[in-house]
Amino acid sequence: AVTVRLAAFGEDAPLRFDANTVQEGILRLVPGIGDEEIARWTGERAKAPFASAEDFRRRAALRAGTLAGLKM
Repeated sequence: AVTVRLAAFGEDAPLRFDANTVQEGILRLVPGIGDEEIARWTGERAKAPFASAEDFRRRAALRAGTLAGLKM
């Protein structure tokens, strides 16, 4: 799990987000994610929101290493 320091709160917190609304800058915090994976992720959700974790895994088609960094 990735943690980020929230300057406003002065402490580390787990990186959590909604796969359907997360901004590209936050996606870049996912360990090992590349530009092509980000483009697929955002492109697929622009077509239709992800309906489930399985739908996300199928359509985003992230590498196993990138998926391993995500907790769904």
